[in-house]
Amino acid sequence: MNGADCDKEEDRKSSEVTMAVAITCVVLVAIDLRPAIVSIGPLLPSIRDEFAISNAQASLLTAIPALLMGLFAFPTPWLARRFGRDKVMLTADAWSRLPIVAEG
Repeated sequence: MNGADCDKEEDRKSSEVTMAVAITCVVLVAIDLRPAIVSIGPLLPSIRDEFAISNAQASLLTAIPALLMGLFAFPTPWLARRFGRDKVMLTADAWSRLPIVAEG
C-alpha cells in the first residue's frame, strides 16, 4: 500500500467519525429540546386560566414551535452548503439557547 492509499483510507475513516459525531450531536440536541416543545400540553389549562386567554390563543402556544421548525427547515440545506453543516448546527443550537441565557 502506498502513501496515497493510506491517505484515502485515513480520510474515509475521518469522514465516518465526523458523520458519527454529527449524528450523535443531532440526537442529543433533539433529546434536549424535546421537553421544551412537548411540555406545554399538560400546563395549557393553567396557562389559559392564569393569562385569561381563549382556546384559540392557547392553541397557538402549541402550534408555533411546530410551524417555526417547518419554516426554518426550508433554508437549512442552502445554509449548510454555504457555511458548512457544523457551523449551521452550532449556530442554530446557540440561537435556541439564547433565551435561556438572556433570562438569567
